[in-house]
Amino acid sequence: MQKSIKRNIFVAATYAAVLLLGLLLGQNYAEEQGSNQKTTFSSLRSNGNSDKLQYLIQLIAENYVDNVSIDTVQDEAIEHVVSRLDPFSTFLRPNQVLAKQETLEGTFDGIGVEYFRLKDTLLVVGMVAAGPAEKAGKRIGDRILKIGNKDLVGRKVTESEIERLIRGKKGTAVLIAIQRNGVVMANPIKVIRDQVSVSSLDASYMIAPKTAYVKIRRFGHKTADEFRQSLIDLRKSGAQDLILDLRNNGGGFVHTAIDLAGQFFKEKRFLMYTEGANELRQDFYSEKAGDFGDGRVIVLINESTASASEILSGALQDLDRATIVGRRSYG
Repeated sequence: MQKSIKRNIFVAATYAAVLLLGLLLGQNYAEEQGSNQKTTFSSLRSNGNSDKLQYLIQLIAENYVDNVSIDTVQDEAIEHVVSRLDPFSTFLRPNQVLAKQETLEGTFDGIGVEYFRLKDTLLVVGMVAAGPAEKAGKRIGDRILKIGNKDLVGRKVTESEIERLIRGKKGTAVLIAIQRNGVVMANPIKVIRDQVSVSSLDASYMIAPKTAYVKIRRFGHKTADEFRQSLIDLRKSGAQDLILDLRNNGGGFVHTAIDLAGQFFKEKRFLMYTEGANELRQDFYSEKAGDFGDGRVIVLINESTASASEILSGALQDLDRATIVGRRSYG
């Protein structure tokens, strides 16, 4: 009995010694490993909420097992964050911003053609006077079959891809295969890209003896001046009423929409205001008497009428200055 008790105490003491030794050795091993390599478990705690995303990117750059493009990771993270805000917020990459700016400026490097999709080809419907395409020998009515090495016939090519193929650095060349009067030309036309300027007004003419028609494609830097000049010319031609076409106008600069709205009032009028959670209210007024302060106005809109186009049409409707005709706008 006495021997059994002593044996049990010895076994228990041995287990305790082994356990203590394991704890000490384990702690020492963990400290050595921690000093030799970074842990794979990292806290996302930071000095503030605004630092979390950047801290996460830093952790990936420093600790992730494979090489990754940090720019791509950042862009995709931003896209995801912005997509959760509302349907109208969009993240634009640098090349997309440049393309937008060129469009709104009305000046870019390209070949100077306007086209219309006709089945599986592009039909040239307009050209910039003395522009690169006209100098190279292209004509209105030509069908574009191929741009560079890209076949368009029987292919589904997006608008953005067509723009990418047509636009390019000033001085560079692009070969364009065309069909003219039903006959495919043997050799493609070589067009040297150059800086071209395009109007933001697609059309401006008298549609009836006393009625003018103006179609605005976008609200860019030059749009207000172009519209003002068109109104002056149309007035000289006897215009008393106006049809303003904003269909498929995706908008542009807000200040341009304000300038255009002011053209339809004889005196200073309150047009709109902006206000946000982090932005104080700002009121916008028409600046002076416009060139079309009287006469009936009809504004045409559709589901692609957006942004600044909606500001203009909304202001004219709310102030009983125009009748809106068409489909529900984008916003």
